[in-house]
Amino acid sequence: MGTSRPLRGPTSGYWPTARRRVADWRGTPSGDVGPAGEACRRALRETLNRDPDAFGLRACLLRAGERLVQALEELATHGVPPTVDDSSEPWSQERTIACELWFVERVAGTGNLVVDTAVRRAAARAAARVTSGGISAVGGAVGDGAGGAFPIGDGLFCQIYQAFFGEVVGEFLTTMVSAKLQVAFPAVHLMPLGTGAVLTDWIARNIVELLPSPCEATAEPAHAGDSVADLGRMMLNDVVDQALGLQPLEDGALAA
Repeated sequence: MGTSRPLRGPTSGYWPTARRRVADWRGTPSGDVGPAGEACRRALRETLNRDPDAFGLRACLLRAGERLVQALEELATHGVPPTVDDSSEPWSQERTIACELWFVERVAGTGNLVVDTAVRRAAARAAARVTSGGISAVGGAVGDGAGGAFPIGDGLFCQIYQAFFGEVVGEFLTTMVSAKLQVAFPAVHLMPLGTGAVLTDWIARNIVELLPSPCEATAEPAHAGDSVADLGRMMLNDVVDQALGLQPLEDGALAA
């Protein structure tokens, strides 16, 4: 691509330290990824608390979160979309691929920036969670999947909801601490697959531990009768801010 050019990630603040920590970890076989992961999170946290609009990450994550809830709500209500319900087998490979493509297209959007790539990768991970267990994970979460719909249950909804935000941040940070990026193909110049996945997974796990769950909120009297989709939307601003390390809302109130 003649329009492609190398682009370095952020170089101010704590980012150089984060890169050094990642380089030290990569140079130590079986080393602890924790210091590298925490350094990445600190670099992002400090940047966003100075400028919440930096990288366009928060706005992109909020938009993706809205699309995620809508897609999960459709799967919870109607099951697998009719366009991918045509297989004569209960859960064929073709049906799995079609469902995952549908999900990624609904959630990821069409942008081509680094943050959009992070969202797309996290959406692909979420799609794999929907289909990884086939009928047992999808249909079994609600019932017998009458009519081949296989709607997802609240447990899977909340698992995907929480994991998604941690994984977007993990994918984004793994990309940003890489040596160079390409404007046209930001996903190509990532760390080696195994190394990048380990760092992404560590960051995602440690973020998810901090995030509130819509399923837990359903037990609160104030939210009696609210669906997990309703609560997922209600909590979205708070969840995104916590995932990004921004200051928590005052009084612990849910964002409207």
